[in-house]
Order: sequence, then structure tokens, then C-alpha cells
Amino acid sequence: SSPMPNEVRVLGLAELGRAFRKMDAELGAAFKAEMVGVTGRIVDRIRPKVPFLTGAAQRSLTARGSLRGATIAFCGTKAPHFPWLDFGGRVGPSRRISRPVVPGGRYVYPTIAEEGEAIKDGISEAVERVAKQAGFETRGFG
Repeated sequence: SSPMPNEVRVLGLAELGRAFRKMDAELGAAFKAEMVGVTGRIVDRIRPKVPFLTGAAQRSLTARGSLRGATIAFCGTKAPHFPWLDFGGRVGPSRRISRPVVPGGRYVYPTIAEEGEAIKDGISEAVERVAKQAGFETRGFG
């Protein structure tokens, strides 16, 4: 599938995650935890940019990791208004409440774009740590 705008894609990451899990279930768990760590640092950069009224929108940002990589979840039942805050549009009865539309978003995707190199470096370091934990010598990262 084609990458989304401002998506950081690392080829072979899913295969590597599955290989770690096949070697040892604990390595799979360590890999997931490392992916959450990488994404968590990006979430920490996004949170202060999100408007604060009740804090629900900021708290809805969640770092997630899997054997396929890392994602950032937002919105949910506690903050269904998050996409409106980020992208704008009209909401409410008769769509009376408006916010200027920003096609690329205000918070999540611009921060991912700004942090693209840090994300790649973080993933590289995470892979290296898990590979060393598995007993491999790593060369060529970075």
C-alpha cells in the first residue's frame, strides 16, 4: 500500500519483528516495547501542541507498538472532537461551530513530519538493542 502523507515507513520492520518473535517470545515483547518507546517520544512532542480545556484530547494520544511497527492512536470515546481540533471543519447542531480547515492537520501529522529523522534513528536504535539482546552483533545501523 502507498504511504500516507507524513508517514514514516521502514522497509523490512514487520519481517524483523516476526523473526524476533520466532526466535523467542520475549524478544517479540521487547521489540513491541521498543516500538512503543519510539512512538511515545513523538506523542510527548505532540501533546503540548494540542489545545487544553479538559485535557481529554491530549490524553487521547496513545503510543502503540506491534511486531509490524509503531502507531499513534488518538480520538476515542473520551475525545471524539480530536479530529476537529486537528483538521478543522464544522460540527455541532446544524454544523454551526466551525474551525478553519487545515488539510494536513495542525498537530499529529506535522509533528511526525518534523520528527521524521528522529523516528528513523529511534527505530534503528531500538532494532539494535533488541538484536543485541538476542545475541547478535550489529553493524551498519544509522
